[in-house]
Amino acid sequence: MSQPILSVQELHCHYLTRHHTIRAVDGVSFDLFPNEILGIIGESGSGKSTLAHSLIGQLNSFTQICEGNILFKDRSIKTFSEKDWQQLRGRHIGIIFQSAEASFNPTMTIGQHIVEALLIHQQCNRQNARLHAINSLKMVGMPNPDKIMQCYPFELSGGMCQRAALALAMSLQPQLLIADEPTASLDIVAQSEIVLLLNNLREQFGLTMVIISHDLGLVARLADKIAVMADGKILEMSTTEQILTSPSHDYTKSLLTSMPPFDIN
Repeated sequence: MSQPILSVQELHCHYLTRHHTIRAVDGVSFDLFPNEILGIIGESGSGKSTLAHSLIGQLNSFTQICEGNILFKDRSIKTFSEKDWQQLRGRHIGIIFQSAEASFNPTMTIGQHIVEALLIHQQCNRQNARLHAINSLKMVGMPNPDKIMQCYPFELSGGMCQRAALALAMSLQPQLLIADEPTASLDIVAQSEIVLLLNNLREQFGLTMVIISHDLGLVARLADKIAVMADGKILEMSTTEQILTSPSHDYTKSLLTSMPPFDIN
């Protein structure tokens, strides 16, 4: 069996306040193997996004990893310096944030965002970076990519902005993609398009992904296995089929009964 590309080992992340310590992530462990998609589901406040930010070294100043370890390709990344993270983040681990619009600098065009990332990480010239940026936009099905290169984030619809964020993440061809609520605030048509796009990217590039969402229907359409989180813990983790048909934890059963029927095919 191949080695896991990502291994999280008894991870504890705490929010430190003046009067309380909040255990946002409380002893989480899992292994993620190449070309595998892990879906992490749970209600708001369950610790999903804190876990995602710990995987890319972007915890805020009030949050710290207190225990445990994170291994990316057998290399511990828990204590990386900011310089180490700059070399790893984007180039090897890509991320789509919960709000695609908020992840862009509103004073820069979409093209400037992608070209700048390519110039920093791939050390190519500006002309080649521009061509690569246009190809990245084409790859995610963006219409009129030359025109989109000149657009500012606020000029795009929610679905187009999410595609642009995905183009930015994929332009560096990362080995691991973390998508935090990738279809949040999108209409049902745009949601279906993003799900199809993520599946196509996985097949085309052998991409490994962590999909974080409160939407069990979304995760079921993408993930090979699902981890159910509540109160900072993983309550159960199994294959998608097992979770949907024979859940073992009462919380997971409650999630399933609260969902309208859906077809994962």
